Amino acid sequence: MKRIIRYLRTAHTDVYIYRITAREWADLPEIQYSLQKTGENEKIRYFINVDGVRIHNSMLFPKLRLLRLIGKSAPAIGECWTSDQYRGQSIYPYVINKMAGDALNAGAAEVFIVVNKDNTSSIRGIEKAGFKRFAAVSATRRLGFYTGVKVDFE
Repeated sequence: MKRIIRYLRTAHTDVYIYRITAREWADLPEIQYSLQKTGENEKIRYFINVDGVRIHNSMLFPKLRLLRLIGKSAPAIGECWTSDQYRGQSIYPYVINKMAGDALNAGAAEVFIVVNKDNTSSIRGIEKAGFKRFAAVSATRRLGFYTGVKVDFE
């Protein structure tokens, strides 16, 4: 029900879309935490727990509707979160790099991640993970449809 209500609301989107391909992907050094994942096909949750407490969570989606605005249908990373006390330890770039590697190894030609233009800390992590800015998108979503779409490719 929450998902339906979310699509009924009017929302302005002003984001960067980053992309990584198999040719661009390179494994990042291991971190001190154990990365786990759960789920298959539809959504895969990647997470790190420390002493039973979730310190990071990210989702890998098989595709995002927003990517249609740039003519793409590919796996996308989203809903990423790291606990405040664990930020600055390269957890976010490590996890999204591993997620992209898994998707690319499973046959995806490219993997995307969407970030709000003003989220500079996430942008730094995304770029550290090896993603390259692909496009900037500005649009308004009403009733699940995008209007006033402006796309600038890098």
